[in-house]
Amino acid sequence: MKARFTILTCMTLLIGIALSARAQTEIPKPAPELKKLDYFAGTWAAEGDIKPGPMGPGGKFTGTNRVQWMDGGFFLVTHSEFIGAMGKGTETSYMGYDSNDKMYTYDSFNTLGEADHANGNVDGDTWTWQSETRMGPQTIKGRLTIKVLSATAYNFKFEMSPDGTTWNTVLEGKDTKKLSWATRFPRRCCDTVTALCRFTAHADFIPSSSFRTTSDGTPRIVEVTGATVTVDKYAMALLRVSTRAGRFLSGAANW
Repeated sequence: MKARFTILTCMTLLIGIALSARAQTEIPKPAPELKKLDYFAGTWAAEGDIKPGPMGPGGKFTGTNRVQWMDGGFFLVTHSEFIGAMGKGTETSYMGYDSNDKMYTYDSFNTLGEADHANGNVDGDTWTWQSETRMGPQTIKGRLTIKVLSATAYNFKFEMSPDGTTWNTVLEGKDTKKLSWATRFPRRCCDTVTALCRFTAHADFIPSSSFRTTSDGTPRIVEVTGATVTVDKYAMALLRVSTRAGRFLSGAANW
């Protein structure tokens, strides 16, 4: 009887260890709630005002936020540069989602020696982040409210309160997304044109072994008749033209 009990106990332990090992080897997947953070991905230009108060005399500030997903898709990472009434510096922050607490998370660290940690939620077009900061013997509550205005702009306001009831605005401003030329002017980006072109070649042409000249010492010129090239009509893209044959050329086209 004792031997049977011992065998049963060992088998139970082995099954438990196997299940534990399997759970540890399963690759976790990002929570679906993280998709809402996609809105913030990109490069943003910030500007706003710091109100006079315990933090100082106040004044204007500007900043640039470059936001992208960390590999794995669990955290949205922001690299910021800022300058204004509080000084000049950089900051790195991480936004994620805690599936246990059902809350978004925010952790930031900057070159002024400040570290902030907040929990947030979203209701429609409004994000609200709550935090606590020690100021001497007192714990001050913080609240950051983000109001989405469009796909490329949002307003933000940061408030502080000693009791969670009376709130004082510390700073407020606006973030505007910086768009690439192709995004801003999709019909102007790249057109495919066919024309008679004359370029200086960046490859060897028989019979000379020189990159710059032919055997008789003249510049390497290749006549491309009816060559199909993709060019940005609103930039100097002709300096980066390649033919179908793969030859890289520079110069100008005889349109």
